[in-house]
Amino acid sequence: MKKILLDTNFLLVPLRYGINLSLELEKFQPFQLFISAEALLELEKLKPGERKFALLLLDKLNPAVIFKSKKVINQLPYHEFSLAEAEISSAYCDRIILELCTQYGFMPASLDKDLIRKVKSHGGKSLTLHANQIKEVG
Repeated sequence: MKKILLDTNFLLVPLRYGINLSLELEKFQPFQLFISAEALLELEKLKPGERKFALLLLDKLNPAVIFKSKKVINQLPYHEFSLAEAEISSAYCDRIILELCTQYGFMPASLDKDLIRKVKSHGGKSLTLHANQIKEVG
């Protein structure tokens, strides 16, 4: 089963490109969706309309939340997560995503070409948008 780790920018694919993310992700069954606590914190940087859209999409997708605490990976359902529980790290969200991918076998879903390149250089695969379709690369 693929463990797909959502990046903040990937949550905006339907809004920016008019793509049905749920339908596109079905091509990769079986999979389980995750989002890092750091990516949830990044939502605060979005414009209000984009943040609202991303939160509504998260409600629909209902990924498990991953956060690192003393090098232990914890998971809990999205609806049980509170931003107050996130351990705020000095590391950037992409660094956390890269660590989760290389150490724990997650596959990032991202539009960040640099992150995708880094994951590929570590032997991993990613999901990204290409020609208005979600594709697996790496």
